[in-house]
Amino acid sequence: MRLTEALETSDGSAAWRTALEIFHEIQHAGGRGLALEVASFLVEVLGARRRVQDCMRVLAYAREQGVRPRIQSYSSAISCCYKEEEYGHALRVFEVMRNDGYVPQTVTYSHALSSALKAGQHELVLEIFDDMIKNRLDLNIIIYNNILNSCARASDVQSAVGVLRAIRQRRLEMTQATYHSLAICAGKTGKWELALDAMDTMEQNGFEPTQTIFNSVFSACAKGKQWDTVVEVYEQMSDEHRENLRGVYLGAVIMGHAKSEKDEIKLHGLEIFYKHKAHRPKEEHLNLFSYNAALIALLETNQLEKLHPLANEMKQQGMNWDTVTYQSLILSYIRGGAVETAVQMLQKNAKRMGKTTMCYREAINFYNEKRKNPREAVRLTMQMMQMNKPARARALLEFPQVDGRSRQEYHKRRTAAPHAAKTLGPAAFAPARRSVN
Repeated sequence: MRLTEALETSDGSAAWRTALEIFHEIQHAGGRGLALEVASFLVEVLGARRRVQDCMRVLAYAREQGVRPRIQSYSSAISCCYKEEEYGHALRVFEVMRNDGYVPQTVTYSHALSSALKAGQHELVLEIFDDMIKNRLDLNIIIYNNILNSCARASDVQSAVGVLRAIRQRRLEMTQATYHSLAICAGKTGKWELALDAMDTMEQNGFEPTQTIFNSVFSACAKGKQWDTVVEVYEQMSDEHRENLRGVYLGAVIMGHAKSEKDEIKLHGLEIFYKHKAHRPKEEHLNLFSYNAALIALLETNQLEKLHPLANEMKQQGMNWDTVTYQSLILSYIRGGAVETAVQMLQKNAKRMGKTTMCYREAINFYNEKRKNPREAVRLTMQMMQMNKPARARALLEFPQVDGRSRQEYHKRRTAAPHAAKTLGPAAFAPARRSVN
């Protein structure tokens, strides 16, 4: 009688206090009187009043006494924990409920699924989802969106594609959240086809692509080196979305333009760079990716005199030069004719750069074709192979003609006189001189 009144009363405080009084009486009596109905009522009253800790204590005590509350009690406890953002408790109750053989209702599954999502337990999200499918529950788009949200957070593109397939098979109407999660997952994993599919389908269904969608497409395309696609998507953006580009997404746009084969697109990339740089507050600088993209665009449009000042600006803003920065500067020196300066910079920073083959090859070609100095070309080739040992065989195969000789002839001489190579150094491979006699 007291339990029934506690459950039905509109006085929330009186209800849970009465339930706790009854629970304490049962504890003092060593568990006597804790039948299924009583345990169930206690859990449901405390759950309805969002008394998480008290609800969990009653549930634990009931199980210690060998009493399994009814399914509605478990659902009430899970709902209580979820609403109070006690996701770990909600998941523990859900696990006990399943182990007891109960099949949760859709709303309970939904609370458990959302709890796993918010607790960052992606594998558990998928496990609960599989359980829902096995029990043939009628799943709506909100459930699928939660799964996709978890996939996006965990960068699980394989599961995301499977969920998308299920949505389409069931012909569910996708929401903006569906497209966002798909695009974010694609952006994190470089699956640019999926990112574009999400954006295109979104537009076909009457939604306007958001900043999140554009950012995800740029991220995916940058990871997949789909630079032409980056430029195409940028052209579709509104002025507002373009102005809101930040960080790596802006860098991807500038890099996409810089990597184009057309000079006018490269120059447009520089316009984007300088425009954003000019409109940023002093404390909000563009990042390394954006600056490196601008350096590449300057290099490829032969604006060599502008590279070093821009690189120095990067240092002034606290950026450390990386491989791309050094490569751009060294190549600018070579193409500007200051090959000695380029080689000095290359040798000094080779270990810091990591990848030096591109710069060495351009310097070798410069000495061989423009300076007509095969001796220096061969010396640099030896140095390149020493610095890039994993790529040694490939470097030999791709070595240009030296003083009219083919790469095969060079290789033949290189392997025929290993002792000379060690004792005489690079000079042993220089062209033979005619006798002065």
